[in-house]
Amino acid sequence: MTYEEIAQRSGVSAPTVYRMFSAKRDIKLPQLYSIAQVMGVTIVDIMQDAERIRVRDERNKKSEEDREALIDRVVMDPESFGVAALHDENKSRESQGGEGR
Repeated sequence: MTYEEIAQRSGVSAPTVYRMFSAKRDIKLPQLYSIAQVMGVTIVDIMQDAERIRVRDERNKKSEEDREALIDRVVMDPESFGVAALHDENKSRESQGGEGR
């Protein structure tokens, strides 16, 4: 179902439905009941989905923040992040055309 279909069937405006589903607006209980009924689900189903989405988004945000922090640390102190392969004796010989290829 599209937001417009949910809005038409539930009596809640399409912009309000969109904002509620995109977590940009609080939802009033009567609206939640109406939307759940139209969608053929319970309000518990909607709340559980909303919580899963919130947790997923929070994890994604945390992962992105961790990734950016690591990049900042590498840029500020690249020597602390030596790659083992760069110090491998065999890797050095390979680059010189020696054995180990």
